[in-house]
Amino acid sequence: MVAVRLAAEVGAGHRAEADRAAKDLRDLSDLSEADVLSILPVLSAHGRNDIALGALERVRARGLASADGLQRLGAAYEAAGRLDAARDALEAAAAARPPSVALLLDLARVAQQARDLHGALGYLAHARELDPSDARVHFLFGMVCVELDLGVEAYQALKEAVRLDPGNAAINYAMGAVALHRRDATEAVPFFRKYAELVPGDPRGPLAVGMAWVKGGEFASARPELERAAASDTTAAAADYFLARIARDENDLDRAMGLVEKALAREPAYADAWAERGIIHLRQRDLPQAEKDLQKCLELDPDNYLGNLNLLALYQRTKDARQQAQALRVKDLDAAREVKTEEFRRVIRVQPE
Repeated sequence: MVAVRLAAEVGAGHRAEADRAAKDLRDLSDLSEADVLSILPVLSAHGRNDIALGALERVRARGLASADGLQRLGAAYEAAGRLDAARDALEAAAAARPPSVALLLDLARVAQQARDLHGALGYLAHARELDPSDARVHFLFGMVCVELDLGVEAYQALKEAVRLDPGNAAINYAMGAVALHRRDATEAVPFFRKYAELVPGDPRGPLAVGMAWVKGGEFASARPELERAAASDTTAAAADYFLARIARDENDLDRAMGLVEKALAREPAYADAWAERGIIHLRQRDLPQAEKDLQKCLELDPDNYLGNLNLLALYQRTKDARQQAQALRVKDLDAAREVKTEEFRRVIRVQPE
């Protein structure tokens, strides 16, 4: 049997022999979908998606593809990076039978990768109607809403995902990240704490908790969390940056400068840290150095809000002729921030097609 021979050659790592067997399989006059589906696990396990794709395409071309076969063809196209073809095959599968949550999730994932985010929301909304108790659907719906800056809808979807699957680390972290954009940023703390409990070895947990406390103005609560995060190489730069902000707020400028220097030593391209260094130099009245720091920040990140805002403050203090242009720049950034905040908080209703 050709399918069995093909599986054996693939399993043995005989590439040339496997390619010949694959051609023989595709050329069979009595090729069946069952023959192809039976060997897909072996092909997948040995990285021969190319053979799987060719065989599934031949099955479809002969009009033999079932809904299951079309869904698998869509997965093979997706693995090959052919997103339009993947979506076409998955849509054909959906037309061949009532779509399942699994199929709608496949369609949503492909649409998201193709940057059709509204299309992805449509598939996920349909999946949510089919099974409102599936935390994955609410989670993915929320994450697509985040990409679209639809904050309230993201918040509602992720809140439901957390309710349905409270022990899921990824869902808790995502919920915390969305809650950071609420009016009270400390609303994110319990979700980040839960993440830290679920993944105790990940320093991003205490870093996120500390960051939420900082954004909420609770510096005393933030400090111990950030100090824990500062002990890890992967989060030390960000932790030192936020600790520097706390020290500056407490008017301990020497400590603030030392912390921001540590952050920059670890990450020389850390734009926020350069902005903080400039702010500290402004407070120390070292205006030439402050300007260098702020310009460095904007070289790395031209839209950095704190960098632009404090450069404007410096120009106003020194009566620099560039202050008018910089004021317009900050005004534009303010407008963009307001629009983004409004969009992020706007509630939308997404109906499945």
